[in-house]
Amino acid sequence: YNIMLSHYFNMGSIRNVSISMTGYRYEYDNQADKGMYISLSMPWGDNSTVSYNGNYGSGTDSSQVGYFSRVDDATHYQLNVGTSDKHTSVDGYYSHDGSLAQVDLSANYHEGQYTSAGLSLQGGATLTAHGGALHRTQNMGGTRLLIDADGVADVPVEGNGAAVYTNMFGKAVVSDVNNYYRNQAYIDLNKLPENAEATQSVVQATLTEGAIGYRKFAVISGQKAMAVLRLQDGSHPPFGAEVKNDNEQTV
Repeated sequence: YNIMLSHYFNMGSIRNVSISMTGYRYEYDNQADKGMYISLSMPWGDNSTVSYNGNYGSGTDSSQVGYFSRVDDATHYQLNVGTSDKHTSVDGYYSHDGSLAQVDLSANYHEGQYTSAGLSLQGGATLTAHGGALHRTQNMGGTRLLIDADGVADVPVEGNGAAVYTNMFGKAVVSDVNNYYRNQAYIDLNKLPENAEATQSVVQATLTEGAIGYRKFAVISGQKAMAVLRLQDGSHPPFGAEVKNDNEQTV
């Protein structure tokens, strides 16, 4: 048999603390196996969680303390420290959704047994008649959307995942795209470079499986300044006049 209890509660200013306990007892071949599991999880700050897991029984006791933190929309990591059969173990991982690749790092240490480390880079390159870019990818050959920011670099574009930044040619690839659904990509205006301004910040695309879509944002780049405009004859332009660049964009 086994019995399980779980409960959510608040502890002072810490909310949504979770605890669960499971007790069990099994008998077979005239032998009894009994023990209990304990699990505790509590928020730590705005984007972190501290956890504890313990296994106590007639066999080997083990326990582990973990810390998980989400640095931003693109980066998170976890560290674990524990003991099992009187041996210490330490492990952790780091994950980052970069513009050029998905980066994963991991490391493990088990006292008296083994030590290991790993590095994974997952990305791809897309090249079309409109240009191309290196990018992270979830499925090789999957559906993706090529973004053109009018030649402006470092423009943050978001789709269904973490933001990607346009390269030196103003191109980026959004690989977090759903098949046969209307997908939306937009410029994060709060992270735009100081010398850039977007007059169109949202685009949409519905793509078939494996397709490469293309969408262009209207982005202006240059130094900002206060200026007095005059016509060739020295007079001022009429009220409400607009100044446009070579792409017919108002500046």
